[in-house]
Amino acid sequence: MAKLTFEQVITILKVSIFLGVIHLVWAFILRIKRLAKEGHKTMMITEAIPNLTLYGGIVVIMMCAIGSSYDVMNMYSRAHDEVVPWVTIFLGDWARVWIITRIAGIIVIGSMATMMVGGILHAKHHPEDGGSAANVVMEVFLGKTVECLAHTISYARIGIMLLVHAALLLTVNNAYQSLGGASSPAAMAMIIGGNLGIMMIEGLIVYIQSLRLHLYEFFTKWYDGGAQPFRQVVPEMLYNQPIWKRK
Repeated sequence: MAKLTFEQVITILKVSIFLGVIHLVWAFILRIKRLAKEGHKTMMITEAIPNLTLYGGIVVIMMCAIGSSYDVMNMYSRAHDEVVPWVTIFLGDWARVWIITRIAGIIVIGSMATMMVGGILHAKHHPEDGGSAANVVMEVFLGKTVECLAHTISYARIGIMLLVHAALLLTVNNAYQSLGGASSPAAMAMIIGGNLGIMMIEGLIVYIQSLRLHLYEFFTKWYDGGAQPFRQVVPEMLYNQPIWKRK
């Protein structure tokens, strides 16, 4: 029975996070598109676009940390001439950890500064929202940066669900072999019942986790309510209901 190695597990987690990056970047782009369509150009320039570049910079720094074997404090050193996962593939061989870390750091700082200035100006022109300069700075410095990191890591659950599925199937298959295989009624019951049980359990778990990724990680980035309320084609009719008084 084949088993996954540590490198294969890491590869699965990397692929799941890569899918999460694509999903979140798509959400940020949809928000930029929505703001442009609604005519909110100032908010688009000072908040939505910098939020996208901030997220991209943080993701690239995460990749640099992986490339430097998690030597986070010394990533800026020229000694770290390793390739950056994903980034070097797209940008070429010149993209090494030490230089990409510096570029990504400048992008992150510039994006945060732009978002802070835009948020302060918005709070100044819209005092009814109850915001202040201190709140804006704290939200960008802590809220946005931590949010970008945490939301990306959340997509590791895709790979974790795959690993759980493999572990459950391995357990059922081992039990099937130990009970005698196809010649044993108990083994046949185990393999059929085990697979049905796995499908039912994972159907619920995967549904919940994927729904969370869509509703919490994806739609909150760009979706905004406010559409027309639902109206019935045929209006609800009012009927008389007689009430008899008891003597």
